[in-house]
Amino acid sequence: MLFDLNPKRRREDLFDFDEELAKLLRLIQERERLIVISGFKRTGKTSLVLTSLHSADIPYVYMNGEIFATKKSISKREFAKMFEDSANDLILNRGKWHDKLEEFLSGLSGISIEKRNGVPFIKFDPKWSTPILICCIVEKFGELAEEVEGKPFVWVFDEAQEFRKLRGYSLKGIFAHLYDHDRNVVLIFIGSQKGFLYRFLGLNNPSSPLFPRPRVEIETRKLTPKESLEFLRKGFDQLGWMPDEEILKEVVEKTGGFIGWLTYVGCKAKQYGRLDKEVFKKILDEAVKQASRELEII
Repeated sequence: MLFDLNPKRRREDLFDFDEELAKLLRLIQERERLIVISGFKRTGKTSLVLTSLHSADIPYVYMNGEIFATKKSISKREFAKMFEDSANDLILNRGKWHDKLEEFLSGLSGISIEKRNGVPFIKFDPKWSTPILICCIVEKFGELAEEVEGKPFVWVFDEAQEFRKLRGYSLKGIFAHLYDHDRNVVLIFIGSQKGFLYRFLGLNNPSSPLFPRPRVEIETRKLTPKESLEFLRKGFDQLGWMPDEEILKEVVEKTGGFIGWLTYVGCKAKQYGRLDKEVFKKILDEAVKQASRELEII
């Protein structure tokens, strides 16, 4: 559904983005080492990445920095817990990995394998839950993905600039190591605050381990008024009803081409059961409050 507020994962739910999706899929399948997805908030960055990964059934670990947006710092244990949870989500859905996982991870200290309902899951020893250990696991996941499926493994950092708050360890050296030594690992960094994202990765800093390494960047864009109107029409067609054309044009004018805000309006209209001037005013008021909260976090 176009008006689903959750990030899209199915191609049929991703509006437009044909060119960007094809490019990203090609880069991933060609094992491009470092990919940066940048753009304003609510322009479809996360949906673009997740749809590309799911459409090609690529194994990945997804780490969402937005969870840490209100925190001043991130502990190594919090970082490790996020990785552990996401890695176990991956393992649960990769049945082909189950017989090989223990073999591939057997030489690593600080990690154990626990089976639940026949499915192997990883468990960190808190004393060993360091970024270095996680780097080793990512390397093993890359080897496992290649041997079992012939596919790359992708490590995704969403709102990646938030991970600059990790205390006690710098991730840039780990990223550089994976870039140089693990040809089957693809790193994808998604960010809506480009300055902070570049600073976190050190992309413009000659002293940063990642500075000299090539990267590919895809920037998401706002929709044109024509595209915005088409999006709304398709979304409401999926709902089985269509608001007045004039109110749709007003929505297009007020949302400025941000597909996330168009989706927000459509989702709220679905909840109200209609979209007229009265309802749209209520939705706008709610959207302004939501945007204000997001700005306060930044």
